[in-house]
Formats: sequence, structure tokens, C-alpha cells
Amino acid sequence: MVLLGGIYTIRNYRTRNHASLLRELGDVVACDGHYRAGEKWQVIRLIENDRYEIRNFDKPEYFASCYHRPTPGQEVYLRGLPRRQLWTIREDALGKPITAGVKTYTIFSDESGGYWNFKTEEPNSQTILTRDPPNDWSLWVFELVEVNGHDMDGQPCTQTEHRRGRVDNIHDEDVAKYFDKIPRVEGAAYNSSQRDFRTGCLGGTRDYLLSTVHEWVQSPTPSLFWLNGLAGTGKTTIAHSIAEYYAERNQLGASFFYSRDQQDRRDTRQVISTIAYQLGKAYPEVGAQIAAVIRDQNPLHSNSQTQLRNLIIEPLRKSPLSTTQPTVVVIDALDESDDHTAAANMVELLATELHRTPLPMKFFVTSRPEKDLRSKFLADSVSSETRTLILHDIDVGIVQKDIKLFLQVRLTEIAKKHEDVISQKPSKWPTRAEIDALTERAGGLFIFASTVVGFLDGSSYRAPERLSSILSAKTTASDSWLNPYANLDKLYHQILEQMLHAGPDPIEDTAVMFRRVVGTIILMRERTDCEGLSSLLNTTGHIVRGALMHLHSVIKVPLEDEPNEDGDDKQIEIFHQSFHDYLTDPARCTDSRLFIDPRIQHCIIAEAC
Repeated sequence: MVLLGGIYTIRNYRTRNHASLLRELGDVVACDGHYRAGEKWQVIRLIENDRYEIRNFDKPEYFASCYHRPTPGQEVYLRGLPRRQLWTIREDALGKPITAGVKTYTIFSDESGGYWNFKTEEPNSQTILTRDPPNDWSLWVFELVEVNGHDMDGQPCTQTEHRRGRVDNIHDEDVAKYFDKIPRVEGAAYNSSQRDFRTGCLGGTRDYLLSTVHEWVQSPTPSLFWLNGLAGTGKTTIAHSIAEYYAERNQLGASFFYSRDQQDRRDTRQVISTIAYQLGKAYPEVGAQIAAVIRDQNPLHSNSQTQLRNLIIEPLRKSPLSTTQPTVVVIDALDESDDHTAAANMVELLATELHRTPLPMKFFVTSRPEKDLRSKFLADSVSSETRTLILHDIDVGIVQKDIKLFLQVRLTEIAKKHEDVISQKPSKWPTRAEIDALTERAGGLFIFASTVVGFLDGSSYRAPERLSSILSAKTTASDSWLNPYANLDKLYHQILEQMLHAGPDPIEDTAVMFRRVVGTIILMRERTDCEGLSSLLNTTGHIVRGALMHLHSVIKVPLEDEPNEDGDDKQIEIFHQSFHDYLTDPARCTDSRLFIDPRIQHCIIAEAC
């Protein structure tokens, strides 16, 4: 595309989003549209011929090589979200010109399958960025405009300034007054103190999946993404990574991480109001809109549909965020809601309302494929508005590669941590063969790999011996075919068997105390700390800690001297729901010494109360 010298506005036919562009070194590209309002890119240097480097003002790690006069065979590099990509200019790559007699070029990405299309015209030529046939979402026009030079000196272009959404009739003190009335779950956010030991994906793992999510976020539709998978496939870790990634880029509107262990975090009734609260905290201009709605309409006690419209959709639509890059909301473990019907209805509500009022807002949802949720996501009204990815259907080679890298990194860290007691001669530990065997046994379950790591990390000098024990446990092909958790169950049994033999008490006494203490932990409706648990069971704190001291790979047991500002840091909880499922299912936990019968244990808890 050849443009005459000067300043141009690039305007989208449909959304009216626009950017301004100068043609000299040091000039700024000021984007005011679908991405971030006022986001600035500066032309840094001439690389060669007519190729320039442009770099983002706010995040200088994002940069691109920019050609003003594309010719076939030239290459364009873009570094940014989610990773560096190579684009190549090709002649007539679309197969036919958009307009008869007009020469076309395409900058094509082999990685993403997307392309820019350029027409060799003067101003008012068109350029398209799309993966699909051109449409009015991706059609842009270059228009020559007059702008004062100082407007572009490190500042966004002001010739089409957009001030939509200003709230003039509410004072700052009233914003705080009304906004704080919103009922919310304080511990639901991805980075709350209740989740202080949780982390995202190890660097270098889950790249395919994360790239898929990033691509969806940047696409106009759909507004929902459903990541579903069996227990232990890594859904929550992925959700944490997504929330963390967009929080760093000021694109995370809110996050709600369900948990069966917390009464308020399994109650769907406060999800929408919690999202609204976090959204207003993240973006003050949206918070002011929400506060005004509460003052004028007070929808806090209305139904979910009214709250979604009045506390989220309308405030966002009226704010400047409605013309910026997408805002992401993460909802994790929706299946852990105590009301699956309400959770399923919320999914339908999101799909319906976001279709009715299109916004640059994306909801990323994870869950197991529970019946109610699966039925709702597969319904026509929801499936047409949802991008679905099934974790356990991803190519096993991709998953195993990620698990192998995770095991290599974490077990090497354990060897380094205990290098004074773990010998690296005559061969290095862990060996490549051991990593390969563990990867195979994981069967695509990240929870298997992470549990192995936790178990070996607490084993000190016995880590090599216990790894050999894990790998020597008998397994058959039919195990994994009939039960995808067969190897995980064997691992859980090994950990518990070690626990039975590790203490000074007779095995049967240890088993009785295990069922009493751990049974209470996994079946109580609320988490508690060691002191609360010992009081409930009418025993001492050191007895409770003794019963848990060899279970740190499956149960979070805080140290006595850990900080306790709000009480959350001291609470005991299981690391993964699959441990609860194993202990309470007689078909999986076949050792009567370890099986926890919910009926019996609930009676024990009731008597203790």
C-alpha cells in the first residue's frame, strides 16, 4: 500500500474505532479504539530501506517492524501477544482482488493463519486483518487528515477525542459510599489470601492452550470460552495463568475461583455482584457508573439478570472501556458451585445478555463436564456464543510434552535442594528414563505430576527410593482404559501407606486417627485451622498435626508460626478435589483402613458439634 506523505486516520467501517499515523521517525501511532484508548506506539528507528521499528510507550517489550510500502517476499515481525510471530508479504494471497482491477497484497502469518490485506491505491485504500473472508469488522480505510504536530508529541491524537461515559452528577465521596454497598466474596479473586499458595502454569508449558485463549480474547466473537476437562487435568492452574496474564496488562476485569471448601466461594448468588465490585475497583470510571446505578436504582437485591444488566453491562457500555481492548473475566471451577442448576442458568444468562449487547468483554469459564453444565453449554442458545475446548481431548503428545517439562524442572529443583543427601553418582537423579516413565504414568493428569513432586519434595534423602517405588507399582493397560485415575489412585495409596508406617503408633491406631482427622477436613462445609479442628475433635493441636505431618503433598498444613493477619493463612485444606473423590469412593479407595465413609464421618462430626 503506497500512501502520500502526511498524517492519516485509520477508521474501521463498522466500529468507527480509529488510529492516527505519522510517517517520520519519532512519530507516534495513537490507537483509540478496539484495543487500549490512547495506547501509543512510537517509530523508533529506520532499520533498512522503508522498514521501521515501532515500540509501545507503556510496554516497551512489545514492538514490531513496520513496512510502509509492502512488496512480495518481505517479512514483518510482531512481538507481543502472545509471542513473537513472523508475517510474510505475499502477492495476491487472497486468490482474488476485493475490487475488480485492484492489485492486492497480503501479509500472512503461518503461525496464526491470520493476514493483513493491502490494496495498491492512494488514500482511502483498504487494509484487512482477519482469519476469515473479509467482513465489515475487519475493513479499515485510510483517510488523510489535518492534525497539529504537537498533538502527536508523545500524546494520543486529539482530533477525534472520545469522551463517552463521563459521570458528572456523582461526587467522589458518593462513589465510595454507594460502591461499598455491593455484596461480594472477598476471597474469590485469583490472587486473594485464600489462594496464596496457588500459582499458574510453569513457563514453557500449556503454550498451545494459552495461545488459543489469547487469540479468542482478541477476536470479536464469541464472548464465552468454556474450558472443560476431567479432574486433575490442570483447569485451575490454567485459569490462574489467564487471570495473572491479563491482570499484568490491565485487562482483567474480575476473577471468581469457586471452592467447595468455602461456603461463600461455592455460592453462585454473589458471583455477579462480586464481578461488578472487582470490575469497579479495576476501572474507576466503571466504578463511578456502578455507584450511580446503585444510588438511582439500587439493584443489589434484584435477580441475576437485573444485576448483570445494571451492575456490569450498562456501566461498561457507558464507560470509555467500551471502545478499548477486551476486558477479561475469569470464572474457575464452576462445577464446585453448591447449586449446579443456578450455575448452569448463569451460563445461559451470560450468553444471552452478551449477545444482546455486544461489548469488548470476555468470560473465560472452567469446569468439569458435569451433567447440568454440559447440557447448558451444548444448548443452541449457548453453544453459538461459546468457544469450547476440552482438555482431555487435546492431543496426548502435547500434554505429555508439558508434563515431562514440568517433571524435569521440578525434580531437578528437588535434587538441587537436597544435593547434600541425594547422590548424583554414578548417574544423575532423576534419570531421563525415570522422567519418561513418570510422564507415561501421569496419563495426561497434571495432578499426578504435581502430587508426585510434592511427595518427593517432602521425602528428602529418600526421594530416589520413593520414586523407584512409584515406578515399580504394577499397572496394566486396562487400568487406564477403564479408570483414567488408576495411576493417580495408586499414587494416593502409596502416599497413605507411607503415612501408616511412618509414625510411632500401631498402624491401626494411625488409621483410626487418619480417618477421624482427614475425614473431618474433607467433609466439613467450612475450612478451619489446627486449633479449631482439635477443639472440634476434642483432642490436642499436636495430635492433629501429627496425623497430618506425612500428608503435606496432598493437604495444606500451615506451620504454627506462619502469619495470621486474617485467619486465612492458618486454615487447612486439601490441595485437589480428586483426593476427596478418591477417599470417599469405595471403588477407588479399596483399602478399608483408609476409606472414609461420608455417612459415618458426618455422624462423627455431628456428635462432636
